[in-house]
Amino acid sequence: YPYAYHTKNGFCCAFNKEENIPSKGEGCDGSVIHPGSACCFNQSYIRCPSGIHCTNYFYPGGQCPSNYPYAYHTNNGYCCAFNKENYHPSQGERCDGSVIHPGSVCCFNH
Repeated sequence: YPYAYHTKNGFCCAFNKEENIPSKGEGCDGSVIHPGSACCFNQSYIRCPSGIHCTNYFYPGGQCPSNYPYAYHTNNGYCCAFNKENYHPSQGERCDGSVIHPGSVCCFNH
């Protein structure tokens, strides 16, 4: 879910595209997702892990590839196949099995 959108970027979408729901106006017109979007394509979204002010997850080489779509770690320098961290208690909240985020230092099943 690398694309932040909605009020205060409180949601993250799996696609860089809005759902096309004409009755909801330009926030759901099927265009590229942005902070003013009100819906996510195919309803493939999650709440922002921090609650609000999420940013798009990208790694330094550009967008993560589709088979590893979740950027994480310092400067989003790594990409993970899962939207979940591994569990290593010694790493604290940076590797506690929760939703992966830029501060994560581990990736599930890696």
